[in-house]
Amino acid sequence: MGSRMTNRIITDADIVRLKAKIGPDIDDWFAALAPVEEPPPPPPVPTPLGTTSGVWAAHNRADAAAFLKWRGGAAPANVVAFTARETEAKVMSPWWQDVIPSGVRLSLRIPLVPNDDRDLGRRRDQMFTTLARQAAEVDPRAYICPGWEMNLPNWASAVTPANLVAWRAAWTRCYDMMKATAPGLLIGWNPNGGGDQTGIDVRKSYVDGKVDFVGVDQYDCWPGITSVASAALMRTRAGGLEYWAEFARLKKTRLALPEWGCSLGSQWAGHTGGDNPAYIGEIAAFRQRNADIWLFDSYFNEPASYLRSDIWQPGGKTPSCPKAGAAYRQLFGGGTT
Repeated sequence: MGSRMTNRIITDADIVRLKAKIGPDIDDWFAALAPVEEPPPPPPVPTPLGTTSGVWAAHNRADAAAFLKWRGGAAPANVVAFTARETEAKVMSPWWQDVIPSGVRLSLRIPLVPNDDRDLGRRRDQMFTTLARQAAEVDPRAYICPGWEMNLPNWASAVTPANLVAWRAAWTRCYDMMKATAPGLLIGWNPNGGGDQTGIDVRKSYVDGKVDFVGVDQYDCWPGITSVASAALMRTRAGGLEYWAEFARLKKTRLALPEWGCSLGSQWAGHTGGDNPAYIGEIAAFRQRNADIWLFDSYFNEPASYLRSDIWQPGGKTPSCPKAGAAYRQLFGGGTT
């Protein structure tokens, strides 16, 4: 059996010993050796986006800050604002900047078109660049959801079979204009949970390469989480929670829950879970299952009669959903992920 050759490294000390034995010819031999190239340094590790957990508090700065304090902890948080929608001029009014407490992430919902002019083909570069600049003034890494819940009917920003091409073009223009103005903004494609209601598979409106995260809005309704079966249905049905998690993974992007909440109100009467800790637990479990791609969530704390999702009230008043509130403080306290 032949001997196996073993590669060895020649050190400077070896050269000194060889020179003593062989003589000065070793210098010429050593100089002729091909230099060993140093391996390139590893690529820098991208800075993680991190995660936040936050609230919509009726556009009240003090209430938003008090909610986050009540929730507890010092982990990163976000606060939600909605622009006006009536006209393009009102969409660009920056009144909402004043409702965001300092030191939190901004989650801003904007229309693709104003209510008074639903022409998706009209270029609205000024509207999108203005909104991008305004958002970046508050938070350069703000979450932006243009035309959110576009799979709901009777909505200026709804996507339909008739306007799909124009809708996608408007989305692309919005994304490009906002990113050119404020590159750090994170722009999310944000349908409503459950079945599509505009006559088209809403996934067709997704524009590859022009989305930074997939968001879904999911309240405790149709069905409310009142049994093992209803919880499974919310997770696994078409348009359910895991349906959108799988879609985000398919698109290799992040996942968010920009709007969620309990309901005791009139909007979905008879089809909700009410003051429902089980729903809070289901959302917490959804977040945990998808922690590797999770970006943020925002609870919609609305005391008005149509929804009554409030789990907290200012001044120590009893909210509509105190049991759910206790579960929220335990599972979401401090915005932990």
